[in-house]
Amino acid sequence: MDLKLLLAILLVFIFSSKTVTICSAEENNKDWWKRTNYYQIYPKSFQDNDGKKGIGNLDGIRGRLSYLKEIGINATWLSPIFKSPMVDNGYDISDFKQIDPLFGSMYAFERLIERAKEIGVKIILDFVPNHSSDQHEWFKKSVEREKGYENYYVWHDGIPDKKNESIRLPPNNWRSVFRGSAWTWNEKRKQFYYHQFYKQQPDLNFREEKVKEEMKDILTYWLEKGVDGFRIDAVPHIFEHKDFLDEPVISNVDPEEYASLNHTYTYDQNETFEIIYEWRKVLDDYTKLKGGEDRILLAETYSPLDVKMKYYGANGKKGAHFPFNFILFNLNKKSTASDYVKYVEDWINVMPEGETANWVLGNHDNPRVVNRIGRDKANLLNMFMLSLPGITVTYYGEEIGMENIELPESDYIKDVRDAERSPMQWNDNESAGFTRNVKPWLPVAPDYKTRNVKIQRQKPLSNLNQFKFMTKLREKYNFFDSKNFSIKKGSESVVIVTRSEIEIFFNVGTTSQNVKIDWYKKFEVLFMNEHSNRRIGDIIYPSDSNYVIKLLPNEVLITKVSSSY
Repeated sequence: MDLKLLLAILLVFIFSSKTVTICSAEENNKDWWKRTNYYQIYPKSFQDNDGKKGIGNLDGIRGRLSYLKEIGINATWLSPIFKSPMVDNGYDISDFKQIDPLFGSMYAFERLIERAKEIGVKIILDFVPNHSSDQHEWFKKSVEREKGYENYYVWHDGIPDKKNESIRLPPNNWRSVFRGSAWTWNEKRKQFYYHQFYKQQPDLNFREEKVKEEMKDILTYWLEKGVDGFRIDAVPHIFEHKDFLDEPVISNVDPEEYASLNHTYTYDQNETFEIIYEWRKVLDDYTKLKGGEDRILLAETYSPLDVKMKYYGANGKKGAHFPFNFILFNLNKKSTASDYVKYVEDWINVMPEGETANWVLGNHDNPRVVNRIGRDKANLLNMFMLSLPGITVTYYGEEIGMENIELPESDYIKDVRDAERSPMQWNDNESAGFTRNVKPWLPVAPDYKTRNVKIQRQKPLSNLNQFKFMTKLREKYNFFDSKNFSIKKGSESVVIVTRSEIEIFFNVGTTSQNVKIDWYKKFEVLFMNEHSNRRIGDIIYPSDSNYVIKLLPNEVLITKVSSSY
């Protein structure tokens, strides 16, 4: 079939049919977040609109909001854009109420909000409450023991060295996520301060009521600016045990590594759940007072499933609208159909009644999907995620199949995770259309000439057009609702997802598979991925195919099922 004709058929399908009405307009507005495809933007890497710094900025994001609508995205969360020394790429905040000049000004932010509301894209900010930068005024005042700020951070006298009592040692064996002791001595204050991440990121003390009030005030400040919610960073780290007890040691692990301890006293403490419930109340109270649509909380946590569920809420208290679900990160090149089914059911079966599922494939802290699962399966996995009930969260560039870059031995290197943070590939111009006239802050992936948004818009079975088809299908057939969802194994390598009359076949294996089909059904091919030899509009009759559907390796086949009689 001619490629232009195939693209035309795709567009006709996407835009010709009426969307299923799933609730009233009022309910739609209130619960918008339950029926939304989310997208993470890493601001430094999305779009540099002026070509002055080689770093993405707020005006660049504003100029690309229409792209998000094009691909079926209605909400985006931005990694930190606040004032920062950039020791940890913005996760070390020196002023929670100011925009870092690297990204623009408050005026630029307000223009971004204004434009987002015009076209219907929700803006969600990264909220980083666990710690600040050591350059924050709070920390400087706490070092000086300025009245009112003495206990803003976690300070400890330490313990005397038994060999030399004039030397103080850290109070316990707690480790930093980034290796080594989580305690650093401050000579001026003559105490250790606690930091679960870099030493330039001192942990705030949430046992201090003033700190709690500061954070609630910060939430309200940005709500007044018009944001639609917050993604809370590093949630399980917010509280630590008040008695500073040593954590149990895990044998045969380098004692300097974070993984050398069982984090019973520094991770998922009971008080952490309560503070999330308090922040949810701040948002709900604001909505009641100001009206309008729900403002939402998203919680980043890599906790065990049973613990993660507590972040939804408990004992009548509401928590995060959803804690991020990273369970699909477990899938790899060798995963079978049983693995795919199991991971989906594992989440759905433990989720509290009435809550909304969510599915995440990537973010700025993990290798890209292509690098984890391979080029042949990466797009299959994207389509699989988009077939599931509830919310989906896509990391920028995954929709075109971007992959990690190799970090050169140069001034680029700062964080090994930067490999998955390379500039967005918009076109085949210099620097992939991300910037102009200047060197981008990270190298552009070498395949940008052939893998970019501009080229993929023109290819009917490109990653981008498959992604766009799936987001439209989700809307048209209400994939957000779990009531019309089922998942099963068709063979050792084939997963079958059913959404009302839509049946989607995923061959996750490396060999062709024959899958039995019911004798009374016929299957109309709506779409497929690049590994299929089917065509849009093909009709599969059971009797004509010996009651099986043959699927090629890594093939995705999307069909509409009806009775053949």
